[in-house]
Amino acid sequence: MTGILLAYGSSTRQGRLPNLTTLNMLAEPSATEVEKQLVLLARPGLDTLVTAGAGPIRGVFQRKGLFGDDAIVVSAQTVNRVSTSAVVTGLTGSLVGWNRIDMDGGQNLESDPVDEVRIATGDALYLVTATSVAAEVLPDGVGAQSVMFNNGLWVASVAETGRALIKLPGEPWAMLDSVVAEKSPDNLEAVRPLGDLFILLGAASVEGWQQTGLADPPIKRVAGQSFPIGCLARDAAKVVGTSLLFVGSDFSVYEYTTFPQVISDFGLSEQIRLTEPSKIRAWSFTTDQHTYYILRLGNRGTWVFDLISRKWFNWSSYGEDYFKPHLGAQIGGMALAASDEDGTIWKVDADALTDAGQPIERRFTGYVPLKGSWAIVDSVSLHCAVGVGLVSGQGVEPKVGLRYSTDQGKTWSPWMFEDLGAMGQYETRVIWRRLGRIDAPGIYFEWIVTDPIEVRVSDARMNDD
Repeated sequence: MTGILLAYGSSTRQGRLPNLTTLNMLAEPSATEVEKQLVLLARPGLDTLVTAGAGPIRGVFQRKGLFGDDAIVVSAQTVNRVSTSAVVTGLTGSLVGWNRIDMDGGQNLESDPVDEVRIATGDALYLVTATSVAAEVLPDGVGAQSVMFNNGLWVASVAETGRALIKLPGEPWAMLDSVVAEKSPDNLEAVRPLGDLFILLGAASVEGWQQTGLADPPIKRVAGQSFPIGCLARDAAKVVGTSLLFVGSDFSVYEYTTFPQVISDFGLSEQIRLTEPSKIRAWSFTTDQHTYYILRLGNRGTWVFDLISRKWFNWSSYGEDYFKPHLGAQIGGMALAASDEDGTIWKVDADALTDAGQPIERRFTGYVPLKGSWAIVDSVSLHCAVGVGLVSGQGVEPKVGLRYSTDQGKTWSPWMFEDLGAMGQYETRVIWRRLGRIDAPGIYFEWIVTDPIEVRVSDARMNDD
């Protein structure tokens, strides 16, 4: 008997190494798995929540306590409030343009607290209040590329420059001269809050700033918080919990807590390099204690980093190479996911077995290295959830497919399907027999499940009986 080395994450290297795909799955520790200590589970599905405008959706923002917990959704050139009970309320006013936008929100503390969201389009900056949206007047007629709120202050980057704007409570927008004087001379791509820090992400540098308590300058650069790493894509810079994740100018993905650290591998860096930066974007959500950073590389694919397991996975929508939700937000236990094709808003549902009725294709891979010259594969057994068939429809008699490659993934066998057991058939064994001879250096396996059932995989073995 030989244990099959399951891939608890995705890894790809264009034409250089075999791809290890963990598609629409996630890895979770399990106390019952003494040897490998991990199991593979299906990712959450989607339920259609509401349609917000004609789309495409350009931005989604939501923060507990603001706007009665409603999400602010920019769909085409309209701004909408979307409640957790799926009520859409259009605001008066509109935006110019069609590109993705940058948003943040906070409270105006000049007198009684007033909820505000600001939207940076590149050409302008818009203020969203409870019922309306309107363009703001900025110094010298500049446009805003990115915007953030932190500790009562608003900071915005000026499009295609290294300059920044700041708004103090009760004051109009003003140029932040200290940024021009001290910051590395590169375009300021994005601004993000990280705890008490104001993170300024330039095209060739990343710097942490903090409040001074003075009127001039109101913020200053923190000693030891300047790094020679650029930000490749504004829309992939995302605050997730206590971390800031962003795609660097070197095509690596960084996690910034006290300083930036690389969390991507060589294959993902290659995929980022092959993607137009303007097509890169990210969002995040948390469910069942898993916190995900969802990085979409245009139509090339979607890579998902689980901040709990510290592993990368691939997610996709049925018939596509990528996951259709390209933006999203979360309030409490509800995560919203937005389409880039129309105005659809989905709700992420950890118990959903489909994506709003569309199948979810789950794939996972394994490998057995061969130290000798050859071996015979008499059987391959999969230890997984069985007897979980549905009462009716697709999934009454669920199946799992297996294919294998003996030339490091260059060619594959046809799919071979085995039963996972109808409802209650908990004694079902999932096993393939007589796969034949293999030669060094080994054999790769890939499994697939498309039926709308619960999927759990704990182990796979070769020649187990």
